Amino acid sequence: MSTARRIDVTVERDALGALGLDVNSSNTIMGCQRHSTLQVGDVILAVNGATLDGSTHVKQLLHRDEASFTLRVERAAVEPLFGLAEEVFVCFPSFVCSFRSF
Repeated sequence: MSTARRIDVTVERDALGALGLDVNSSNTIMGCQRHSTLQVGDVILAVNGATLDGSTHVKQLLHRDEASFTLRVERAAVEPLFGLAEEVFVCFPSFVCSFRSF
C-alpha cells in the first residue's frame, strides 16, 4: 500500500501579479500553468508555514504584497500498475503505448 507524500514548493507571482494557480474550495490544485513541480490533484496543506484548516482557503493567505510563497502540498501516491513497482505505463499522443522503467 502506497502513502501520500508531502513536498514544499516555492511559487512566484508573474509581472502582472498572478500566481498561475487554479485552486478549488478544498485547496486542491485544479490547474498550474507555470509551476512544473506542482500537479493537478495536489492538496495545499500550508502557506509559508501557516497550516490550512478545514475552514481556511489558500487564497486567504496569499497576500498581494508578497511576491513568492512556499506551499506545502500533499501528493497522492500512485499505485503501481499491474503490480510492477518500477514500471510506468506511458502513452504518447500518437497512441503508441509502452512500459518504461525508471
